[in-house]
Amino acid sequence: MLVWNYASYFWGEASVYWGNSRFIREPLDLTIAFWFMVNIATVIFIYKNDFGQAFESGEEVSVPRQKEFDLDKRLKEVAETFELTSREKDLSKLIYEGKCNGEIAKLLFISESTVKTHFYNIFRKMDVKNRIGVTYIICAGCCDRLHFLPMLFSNILFQ
Repeated sequence: MLVWNYASYFWGEASVYWGNSRFIREPLDLTIAFWFMVNIATVIFIYKNDFGQAFESGEEVSVPRQKEFDLDKRLKEVAETFELTSREKDLSKLIYEGKCNGEIAKLLFISESTVKTHFYNIFRKMDVKNRIGVTYIICAGCCDRLHFLPMLFSNILFQ
């Protein structure tokens, strides 16, 4: 920024010399043009790196597809594996759907403290620390491109 302030000062001085006093009030118009060009160049560079292969070869680039995902079937497997009760299985589904504590309490007609107790039991049984860990376990057998950090699991963290 210091370099640009220095350059804009001389740009303003030059505009007075050239008889155009408008640039004294708006010396940063050149900055806008400069950053616009930098952004355009960046977009073109990223576009070529990401999509260049598809356009240069002329072939269709296939995108890996995820397996079919049956949430209820997967929740049943998870519930059996981790010995979850039917209520904990219901809460796991709501965790997967991204519901907050208040929404879950209203949907299941229970208090928020009961929701927190169920969460504690689910986290303990699954050996995870948070909702992301539960979602990871639900998705783990079904999603090919799952990139969660292994730090979500407490047993990996403290080995």
